[in-house]
Amino acid sequence: MMLKHKHIMKPHFVTYRKLCTKILSPLTQRYDNDELAVFRKDLASHGIWTLPRVYLSTLTVNTFLLVIALMLGYKYLFFPVFTFSTSDAIGTLIAATIAAGAVFNLAPFDIRYRVSMREKAIENELDAALKSLALIPDNKLTPQEIVKHWSTSRFKAVANEVNRIPFWVELTGVDVLSAISLVGRHCPSDELRRILTGMVSTVHTGKSLREYLEMQTFSAE
Repeated sequence: MMLKHKHIMKPHFVTYRKLCTKILSPLTQRYDNDELAVFRKDLASHGIWTLPRVYLSTLTVNTFLLVIALMLGYKYLFFPVFTFSTSDAIGTLIAATIAAGAVFNLAPFDIRYRVSMREKAIENELDAALKSLALIPDNKLTPQEIVKHWSTSRFKAVANEVNRIPFWVELTGVDVLSAISLVGRHCPSDELRRILTGMVSTVHTGKSLREYLEMQTFSAE
């Protein structure tokens, strides 16, 4: 599956991420494979397509450098006549280290919390979102039309998730059904995942999409 050129990561950024990962390798090794598998799933559900160790390392180093830059900027913006002493340098490094350490340890919990909030929001809207499909005439009830309907609907959580489908179509050049399957596999909501993957199976087997969706609406009540 080839990506369009404009979406390919620049070589210098790849090198930077590899460097960050190598620097923090002793720390990221403390996570076992089970923890990394859960974190990787959460990252994918959150739309972050990178390895957990790479993500943690890059985010931590970015935080460290950002805190140093902010403190230096503050120092020279508001106190331009003062010199940067050894104690200032030590204080800046300590603050940057504390901030980076907090990010390193809390990032997995932050991602898990965001994913769980998205899951809850999707499932709160899903019943009404399914019922809204009754507005689409039978002769126009296609996966493409469902994606279009939900992506522009008032159900924001469902719309945000479904909007990932045209993104993957554009990014990878796959057909809509393949993109629906991909988004479904990584959807934070078990219910929406089941509906999306079931919708693809229904189309592939030539069964009635209307009947399938009505059954899902009935089971969601």
